[in-house]
Parts: sequence; C-alpha cells; structure tokens
Amino acid sequence: MSLYDSRISNWEEAIKYEVDIEKSIEKVLEEFNHTQKGVYHLQLLELEEDKTYFVLSLSCKTKIESQKANDNISYIINNIITNPFYVGESWFLLIGDKGRIIRKLFCFSFKEYAV
Repeated sequence: MSLYDSRISNWEEAIKYEVDIEKSIEKVLEEFNHTQKGVYHLQLLELEEDKTYFVLSLSCKTKIESQKANDNISYIINNIITNPFYVGESWFLLIGDKGRIIRKLFCFSFKEYAV
C-alpha cells in the first residue's frame, strides 16, 4: 500500500506532520484485528523509512473465491481500514489536495499466497 497523491517522499518526513507512521499502523491493525474476531487478520510485513509504501498480509479463516477476493480486499481497505488512518491517525495530512478532494488515501495492489 502506498500513499495516493503523497506530500512526502519517505516515511521519515511524516514527522513534520506529527504523524508517527509505525505507531499509527500498529494501532489501526490492532483495532482491525480485534473487531474482526479472527475472521480476518492483518499483519505488517514490510515498512522502510526511506520509502512511502508498506506491505500488509491479510489472512482469513475461510477460502475466498478468486473473483470475490478482489472485491473483499478492496472493501476492507477502502471501507474498513482507510478511515481509521485518514481521520483517526491524521494521515490526511500526508496527501495533497487531489487525494483529499476525492478522499482517497491509498493506492494498493495485492497478490494471493496460498498455503
């Protein structure tokens, strides 16, 4: 996941906007995992201070059909976790006017890993 219309060139610059990236991510993921009661679980896999993206792992208890996976993942990101980042953690400060007008915080892509 990366910032849409980013105002920063790396995560270290977020401190100028009084946003602690690592703590924000931990807080949002912890709340998500708590509210999902084990159905879905998000985990941070990669976060580098000199970049403006991070990698999450989403696991779920039940297998999701490939066609529904895109919709489910998009729904989780756009409707469940974006708002806590955007409002709760003040990440709206990290994006430009273009992102704020359409209220889009993240660009994301995903790849399925099956065990």
